[in-house]
Amino acid sequence: MSEKTEYVFYFDESQKTDVFQIRDGKPTFDTLDDLHSFVGVFCGYPIDKVEQFRESVESFEMIWKTKYNLKPDQEFKSTNIRKNNFEYGFASLKGNNRKFYNDLMSLITELNPIISISFSNKFEILLRETIKNLRIGQERENDFFYTLAKFFSLYGHNGFFDKVRKYPEEALFDVAERLKRMIKRDAGIPRLEHRNAAFGDVVRIIEQVTFDITPVDYSNYPFIVLPDALVLLLDEIGMSPFDVDVVIDGEEGLYSCFDGRFRKVTYADSKDEPLIRISDHLAGLISRMCYALRNDPNRCEPEPNASREEKNRLRLLSPKWFDVKEDTFTLYRQAYVALVQNNQHYWTTMTTAFSDDLSYFITLLMYFESIENYEDYLKRTPAEHSRMFENFSVHCTKNIPERPDDPTKILAKYEN
Repeated sequence: MSEKTEYVFYFDESQKTDVFQIRDGKPTFDTLDDLHSFVGVFCGYPIDKVEQFRESVESFEMIWKTKYNLKPDQEFKSTNIRKNNFEYGFASLKGNNRKFYNDLMSLITELNPIISISFSNKFEILLRETIKNLRIGQERENDFFYTLAKFFSLYGHNGFFDKVRKYPEEALFDVAERLKRMIKRDAGIPRLEHRNAAFGDVVRIIEQVTFDITPVDYSNYPFIVLPDALVLLLDEIGMSPFDVDVVIDGEEGLYSCFDGRFRKVTYADSKDEPLIRISDHLAGLISRMCYALRNDPNRCEPEPNASREEKNRLRLLSPKWFDVKEDTFTLYRQAYVALVQNNQHYWTTMTTAFSDDLSYFITLLMYFESIENYEDYLKRTPAEHSRMFENFSVHCTKNIPERPDDPTKILAKYEN
C-alpha cells in the first residue's frame, strides 16, 4: 500500500439500537426478531478512485433495480431482500436473490475495499453497565461477561434487569442459583462439560467477588466501539486515523463518538451516496446470515427439562445449509474472497466478548473455500458436510491467532 494513498471510509449499520430501555421487565432490544448484536461496517477506498467506484456501483444498481421492479430514483437497500430469504443461508436464496449476491460479491471483489466490521452483543454491553468494578483481571472479566451474555441470550434473563431496580443483590443471587441448578441437572453430560465449568466460574465470581451493581432503566448505546474498531485496523495496516476521512450514513451528530478521531467526519444520506450502500448491503448480509445461524432449529439449545440424550446431542447445522447447487457453492467462495481473503488483518473484525455468531459465519465461508471444487463437494452428502463443518469450526476455534497488541495501548496513541 503506497504511503501517499489517501483513503475515505464509508459506514453503515444493521440492528441499530440508539438506547436501551427496560420495559415490561426486559430490554427493548430483546425481541424474537432481534439478533441481540449490532453490526457496523466500514468500507475504505482510495480517494482518487471514489468517483470511478461510485459510477461502478450506480451501473450495478441500475441493472438490478430493473430486475427488482424498483424505480430508477428509488434507493436499493439491503432491506429490499427480506431476512426470511436466508433461513438456511445462501442455500435458501432463490432466483434473482442468489444472482444478486453473486454479482454483489464480484463487484466488492473488484472494488476491493478495506473492510472493518464492528460486532457488539447488546446483552454484554448492558451487563457491563449494570455490573462494574469486578477487579478480577481483564481476561477473567471478559470470560465472565461472555458467559453471562451467552447464558441470557440462549436461556433468557428471567427479568434480571427489572429485578436489579428493586433488589439488586437478590437479582444476581437468583442468577447464581439458576446457574447452579443447571450445572447440577446437566452434570455428567459430555457436551456440556465446558459450559458447566464456565457457569461454575460465573457462580464463584458472583458469590466471592465484591463489585457494584446498579439498575439501568435507560441508557444510550455506547457506539464508541465503532471508531475504536476502525482505529485499531488502521494502526495494524500502518495508517493513522488522522489521515483518513469517514462518511457516515445519517444526520450530522448521529455518532458524536467519532468527533476528533479522524481527519474529517461527515454525514450523508445513503440515498445520495452509492458507496454507503455497499456498506449497507454488507451489514445487512452479515446480520441476516448471523441471525439464520443463531436460529437454526438444529443448533438451538434444548429446554432445561429436556432429556439427557437430547441435551447431549451435537448441535449441528441443519443439512439444508449444505444442500447447495454449484452457483451457491460459488457464492460462498466469492463471499470468502471479498470478506476474508482480501481482509485478513487481525482487527478486520472487532467484537465484544460474545461474538460467536460472526465467528461462525466467517468459519462457514472458510469451510466452503477449503473444498477444492464443486465436484469434490458433491462427494459428500449434506448431512456429512454438516458434521464435517462442525469439526472444521472446532479446529478453527482452537487455532485462533493471538492478539498482536494490547488494544488499549494502541487506542491511547490516538487520544486527543
